[in-house]
Amino acid sequence: MLLFTIRSLTDAVSVWEYTQMILRTDQMALKSHTEAVRRLKTLQTQLKQTEQDLEESKNRFLMERARLTALQQELDRDLSASSDAERLQRQMQELNDLWKNKGVPLFKSYFQALAKAMQQLPDMLSAPVSASTGSASGSKAGGHLIMNGLNYTFELSDVELNDFLRQKNELFRNLTFHFGDNQVFASGRQDGMDISIKGSYRMAVKNDGKPYIRFQLNELKFNGYLLPQSTAEELERDIDLGIYPQKIAPFLQATGVKLEENKLSIYLKLAL
Repeated sequence: MLLFTIRSLTDAVSVWEYTQMILRTDQMALKSHTEAVRRLKTLQTQLKQTEQDLEESKNRFLMERARLTALQQELDRDLSASSDAERLQRQMQELNDLWKNKGVPLFKSYFQALAKAMQQLPDMLSAPVSASTGSASGSKAGGHLIMNGLNYTFELSDVELNDFLRQKNELFRNLTFHFGDNQVFASGRQDGMDISIKGSYRMAVKNDGKPYIRFQLNELKFNGYLLPQSTAEELERDIDLGIYPQKIAPFLQATGVKLEENKLSIYLKLAL
């Protein structure tokens, strides 16, 4: 309509200015809309993650409550049937004191050392290798970043992880990790105490919308006794054992994770 109103050079200049103003306004509106859509998608992803976490917490709580109820019933039966209930109660109290005074500090020291070591995981990054040849040059450690077009795979064996952790902290000479089917296992013995850890890795999203590899602690054992799930959740909440691929390389973004026998694979893509 503006074009049809042109009657002179002055009109043409005015129409040109109006047109540019309209285009700028449209571009700003489109940019604002695109940003709003991006924020909405991020919030939807975070909401989905929160719902999933809440559902998992609820299921773990119900399972833990059922387990504790069954244990209490079994304990009551054993005490009532025992001819020396006082001795059994004393032994349980000694075990409880051992856990509080030595077990808790031991687990915390291992988890804090593990969290610190995992922050240095990029040290294991070797030179990229071709997916077709599978060869590498200038490798700094056993880990491999395998490149296949715009996609990458970071592979790590449990042997390499154990060697890496023991180089970082002598404490890990008493603890051995093993990768299994969708599970991470760790067991060891120190100062006469046996500890066992079972967990898993899965994709998660931080508050900033960036994906990362979250470690979920599924089971803790102390001297052969299964600890309450609340203890595992507290350690998981207080100590971050996640893997952040952007620290391996800032231009990479995690797309998946896989645990199989003796190997951890993290799937990555270029963060364009």
